[in-house]
Parts: sequence; C-alpha cells; structure tokens
Amino acid sequence: MVLKVDDRVMAKWPGSSLWFEGKIMDLNDIEYLVQFNDEGNSEYVLKHRDVKLYAAFHRSRSRSRGRSRSKSRGRAGRKAQLLYEDEEVDVVQVVNQMETVNAIPEPEPKKESPKPVSTSPVTEDVVGVRTSTPMRQSLRFASMAVEKNEIDGQATQMNNVNATKKTTEVEEPPTHPGIGARIHSGATFIGSSIKRGLFMLVPSFATVKVTVILVVLLALPLVLNRMCTKNKCTVMEIPDIPTKLHHYYDLRAVAIVAGFLVSLLLLSLIPLGRKVDLPNGSVLRCNGYIPMLVSLALVPALMYFGVDVLVVYKLYQHLLATVTVLSIVLALLLYIKARNIPKDAKNPVGNTGLFLPDLFTGRELSPVILGVDVKFLMFRAMALMLLLFNVIVVIKDLDANKGQYSPTLLVACTFQIFVAVDTIWFEESISTMYEYNRVGCGLFTLISYLMAPFYLVIYSRVVLNHRTELEWYFLSLIAAVNLIGYTLSRGSYSQIHAFRKNPSDPAVAHLESLPTSAGRRLLVSGWWGVVRHPNYLGSIISFTSWTFLCGFNLALPWVILALTCSAFIQRIYEVERDCKRKYGTAWDSYTQRVKNRLIPKVF
Repeated sequence: MVLKVDDRVMAKWPGSSLWFEGKIMDLNDIEYLVQFNDEGNSEYVLKHRDVKLYAAFHRSRSRSRGRSRSKSRGRAGRKAQLLYEDEEVDVVQVVNQMETVNAIPEPEPKKESPKPVSTSPVTEDVVGVRTSTPMRQSLRFASMAVEKNEIDGQATQMNNVNATKKTTEVEEPPTHPGIGARIHSGATFIGSSIKRGLFMLVPSFATVKVTVILVVLLALPLVLNRMCTKNKCTVMEIPDIPTKLHHYYDLRAVAIVAGFLVSLLLLSLIPLGRKVDLPNGSVLRCNGYIPMLVSLALVPALMYFGVDVLVVYKLYQHLLATVTVLSIVLALLLYIKARNIPKDAKNPVGNTGLFLPDLFTGRELSPVILGVDVKFLMFRAMALMLLLFNVIVVIKDLDANKGQYSPTLLVACTFQIFVAVDTIWFEESISTMYEYNRVGCGLFTLISYLMAPFYLVIYSRVVLNHRTELEWYFLSLIAAVNLIGYTLSRGSYSQIHAFRKNPSDPAVAHLESLPTSAGRRLLVSGWWGVVRHPNYLGSIISFTSWTFLCGFNLALPWVILALTCSAFIQRIYEVERDCKRKYGTAWDSYTQRVKNRLIPKVF
C-alpha cells in the first residue's frame, strides 16, 4: 500500500520492536519521514516495512488476536494493559493496578506455564508516547511475583480496585535524626543554594561566546572605516575611536534612516510585480525595482533643487551608529513577539531559554509583522543602501575633482551597483536560500543585512581616497574576473532556485540528482556538480576582483577579503552540518559524488 504525506500511521520506533502512532511528513522511493505523536514531535527516517497505515495495522492486530491461544491460569487476560515506563517499577504495585475478572481465594499449587511465543509487543492501548524508547514490565513476571507472595503466606486479593494485603504490619516507632544527620542536611542545603546562586551569576558558555561575537560584529565596521580615512589607510595602527556622543548621534541621520525605511515599506506595498508564496505563509510582491527606480530618480532630483545629497557621506559614521541601534531595537521587538508564535514557526536553535543567545540567533525563522516579511524587507534594504552609497561616492568624487571622473573609481562603484541591481532583480530567489529558510531572524541576521553596505563600501572609499589609477587593460582583466565570479554565483543561485521550485522545469529537468529521506533531491550535476558550494565560490571571486582595484600598496582591502572568506568558510561548515543532520546517508552519498566543498581538487 502506498502511503501519502499526512497519512496517519503506526511506525516502529528505531532500535526497538514497539510501534507508535504518527504521521507521514515526507517520503521517497525507499523511506518515510515519520513524526511521532510524542511531546517532542520526534521525527525519524524509517524504511517502508517499518511503517503501516493506522487502520490497516489495527485490523491486522485484531485478526491475530482472534487466532491467539486461549488463556490459561498462568497467562494474563486481554484486559491487562501493557505497562510502559522509563524508571524501575514495583512489581507488586503494578499487579495491584491490573484489571482482573476473578479473585484468588487461596493459594494453589504452582503450575509451570508454557513459554510464551515471542510476538510484537504492540497493542491498541499504547498511549503517552515518549521521546525515549519505552520499556515494558512483563505480565508473566508480575504473576510470578503474586505467586511468590502467596507461597510466603501473604494472601492477596485482586479485584478491579486495589489489592488488600492481609499481613499485619508492625509499626515502628518514629526516629529522630541525630546531630550528624542534621549537620549533613544543613550543609547540603547551603551547598545547593550556593550552586544555584553561582549559576545565576555566572553566565553560560553560550552567553559568553555570543557576547564576544556580538562585540566583534558591532565594532568591526566602525574600526575598519576608521582605519581608512582621507589622510591615511593602514592596519598597522590602532584607529582613533571617538568617545563623544555627538560623533555617533545626529538627528539628521535618524531622519534619513527612518525616512528611507518608511519609504521602502510604503513602496513595497504597491500591488505590482509577481506574487510569491513564502514558507511562512505570507505573500511576497517582487517589486523591488520600484523603490530602486525611485531612489535613482530621487538623487538627481534633489541635486536639481539644491539639496546637498553629500550629507549622507558626511554623516556616514552617524548613519552606521543609527543602523546599529535600530538592529538592536528591532531584534528585541522580534524576541518579544516570538513568545506567542506557533511551534512550527520557531527557530529550532533559537529557543534555548538563554536570553542573549536566543536574541542573537533569533527565536523565529521568518517573522511577519502586519503582513510584511521582516527578513525580506531587510534584505531589500541592504541592496538599496549599497546602491545609494556607491552613487554618493561617485558624486563625491565628481564634486571634488570639478567634474573629472576616475575610471578606476567608476569601475569599482559599478561592480557594487551591479550586484545591488542584480540582487533586487532576482529577489525571488531568496525564498529558497539557506539564509532565509534555515537561519533565524535575530540580531545576527539584522546586523548582517543592515551593516553589510557599510562594510562593502569600504572598497569604494579606499579607491576614492587612496586610488592608483589603473590602465585600461588592467581594468578589462579585472572586469573579466568579476564577470566570471558573477556568472558562477548567479548561475548557481538561479539553477538551485529553479530546481527547488519545480524539478520538472525544462531548464533543470536534465540535471542529475540524488533522492533523500526528506523528500528533497540533491543536485549532482550542473554548477552543483563541480563543487558543493558554487554560489559562495562565485561571490569570493567577485570580492577578489574588487580587491584588485584597490591595488597592492594597501593591506586593508586584503584584510577585508580574508575576513569575507573566513565568513563564507564558516557558513559552509554550518550548512554541511545541517545537511548531514537533515539528509543522513543521502548526504554522504552526495559528498562522495561531489568531493570538494569550494575549490576543485583543493578544498
């Protein structure tokens, strides 16, 4: 019988012969992904033979019981229930709770009952399924315990209520603990109190780890930007970090950030563009080109009316501080909002009960506020900010050089503007990215999206303030390298997006793939047959071309490239750990087919 997703089934618990109720979550040709009806909603991948339709399973059990042997004096009746427990059970207490029909008036000679035939220990009385493998107390041992009590002279009455012992118990006089026992009890209480207090005062390792990472992430963009100013650009000196509030707070910066985000939100609500159903149930309008075109038209319009658009460049550090505070505030709001979300919307690794780790990771995968997908809105804001920053850098250069342009700077800014436009044009593909579906929307995600433009535009600022004009053939060669990186990155993203959206799409139907127990297939040809993460390889190649434009005289751009590569490698290991846990042996087969993670024959 072929089962379907959401079918009610009985499935064998892994590593035991016990069967429990559950439902089909996913399937392939040889395995089912079953979610058991326990407190933890445990999910296991099981072979077809270990999963049966609920109704058919109980019909077969009923027929097998009808053909079973008749009851004997040494066997328990059908009304006896299987007992499941995780701890040791008092056998006499268990027997006292068993339902029987006949009372035992007096002890009878013990008769050796035949050995029971081993059968599957599953009945219709299985309730309260637990996340660990249950254990059963045999009825045969229980009856043997009763007989032993009878032989010892302890007659037991068994009925439908509770058994009554006829033996007379001798009451022992109450004993009072001595001084030594009191001292031991007091010392134990004091020690446990001190231990609880220390656990409350001393943070967990996860909290300490997140605190260190958070400090680095918040300080890194500021430190890197302070390292490269108009006067100098070096990594050999500790930059001068201002401590006065006015270096970070300016009401104009707050107004610019607030106006930008409100305008982006309102323009995103315009009912134009393709509709895309997101995994969190919201509907996305792929109309990012509307705020992009409005932004590009707004800059020259403001310049025409005499508005100083270079105030964005002058308030660069204030904008960075404002965005940082905004990320923290928004992360706190999302943390509070996630208290009442359904279980399937929670981030599996973001609900540990520890405040700072959960705030950092995100308690919810893709939060929605008033019908707006927060993660997607921040992703769109990142692309538009990167575009506008580079436009401002070009205007700054033209203003400083009286209309004369720099080919090297134009190429540097064009690379980043092209990335921003490409991101907005293909924004639908974010719905199938790992970052959208598997990474929680916490402080880390918000910082990554909103502060990434300040991090990447350092390349353009280095060329602006400390450029070495390159010859046209060097610029052509660097542009070719950037094009190779873009082709690899965009091609792999588009290929995997089309395949996940519709594997029968003619554009990807010819690609070879491997089945998995989770129901999703893994590509082993095309871009994804060369290395396991071609999208990250393409991005690294593009970033390398940006670094070439800064020349070899300055170390800062190469430090930024090294940090970027480190972030990609860390994400690669994170993705592969998650895939190994999700796909199991299918992932092992995939890694045997596609042996290299990032660089063919190297890594």
